[in-house]
Amino acid sequence: MKIRRRVYPSGKVSYQVDFGIVEGQRVQRAFPTEKEAREAVRHSGVARARHGHVAAALSPREMAEIVLAKDRLKITGASIAEAVDFYLANAPVMTKSVKLRTLIDLFTDAKERSGCSERYVRQLRVSLGAVERSMPEVMAHEVKREDVESWLRSGTWAARTKNGYLGDVASLYSWAMREGYARMNPAVMVDRARVAEGEIGTLTLAQCEELLRAALGEPHVMPYLVLGMFGGLRPAEIERLEWRAVDLEAGTVIVSGAQAKTRQRRVVDLCPNAVAWIEASGVEKEGKLCGAWWDGRWRLFRHALGWAVGAGDLRVPRPDIKPVHGLWPQNALRHTFASMHYAHYQNEAALQVQMGHESAAMLHRHYRAIKTRAEAAKFWELKPKDKG
Repeated sequence: MKIRRRVYPSGKVSYQVDFGIVEGQRVQRAFPTEKEAREAVRHSGVARARHGHVAAALSPREMAEIVLAKDRLKITGASIAEAVDFYLANAPVMTKSVKLRTLIDLFTDAKERSGCSERYVRQLRVSLGAVERSMPEVMAHEVKREDVESWLRSGTWAARTKNGYLGDVASLYSWAMREGYARMNPAVMVDRARVAEGEIGTLTLAQCEELLRAALGEPHVMPYLVLGMFGGLRPAEIERLEWRAVDLEAGTVIVSGAQAKTRQRRVVDLCPNAVAWIEASGVEKEGKLCGAWWDGRWRLFRHALGWAVGAGDLRVPRPDIKPVHGLWPQNALRHTFASMHYAHYQNEAALQVQMGHESAAMLHRHYRAIKTRAEAAKFWELKPKDKG
C-alpha cells in the first residue's frame, strides 16, 4: 500500500492511500494528515492479515457500525453472524420487482376487487397518484423513508391531508410486503405532521334545512343525509349499510362490527323527525342505502346547492353553478349532529355511545360550545311539513 501526498489547486493538502484491488475494484481513500494515513495503513495491514482484503476496505463508519451492532447484540448473546442469519430467515422475501406506478395500480385494483368503497378507492388514486407523479420511474422496492419525507415536504397540503396521504402510502407498502413486491415499508418511520387544534366545520340550521328540503326531490340522497345529520354515522358506515339494518318503526340502525371504524357493533337511535324525513322522501327501502356511483351523485347534489366539493368539481357538468357556501366541511354531517346533540341534550354518555367513541375526550375537545341551545332546539324540531 502506498501513501501519496496530493496538493489541490486551492492549496489544500491530503494524503491518499491506495489499498489495492478489492473485489475487482481499486480502493483509494484520502486523509487530512500523513499520520492518519499511516495509521490507516497499519490498521489495514492488521485487518488484512486477520480477515483478508474485504475487511481492509471497510470505511471507518462501516467499522463503527459493526462494533455498535456487536455491542447491541450482547444482551441477546447472539453473534453478528447469527443475527444476519436470523434476519435472512425472517425478513420479508421480495419475489417481484415493479415500478412504483405499477405497484399503485395493482394495489388500487386489489382494493377495488376486495369490495372497498368507491370513495376510499378514489381517495387512494388521488393520494398515491401524487406519489407516482413525484417518482414516475422509480422501482417500488427502491423507495426509502427519505423519499417519502421529501415528497410530503414538497406538497402544500394541510397537516391532516399529509397524515392521510402518509397512511395511504403505509397501506400500499404493507400490501406490497405481503405480496412480495417490497422488503420494507418506507412510511412507517416517517413522523406524522402536527395538526393544530381548531374549530371543526359544521352546518348552520339554515343549511341543514336547505339540504333536507332539496333531498325530498332526490330520494336516493335522503337516507345518507338523515343518518349522518340526525344519527351521527360516519360516511363510510352509511355507505356500507343495507336497509335490513334500519328499523324505522323502532327508530334504530344497527352498525355491525365489520361496518364500524372501531370494529365494534353499536345500535344508533333515530329521532322521530329523522324517520319522518326518510318516509317523506318515498325512497325504496331495499338493498344498499347508497347505490352505484354514490360518491359522484352525492357530489352533484351538494354542488347543485352551491357547495364547493373539492377536486370533483372539475367533473361536474354545471360550471355555471357558483359555490355560494364555500368548501364542504370534512365530516360535516357527523360534526353537525354531535355539536347539536351536545348543545341540546347535554348528555355526554349518550352522545359517546351514539357516535361510537371510546372516550368522552373528543367530545370535550371538538363539540363543546359550538352551537347554542336555541339553535340546537330548532334543529331537532326540523320536520318535512315545516314551512321554514
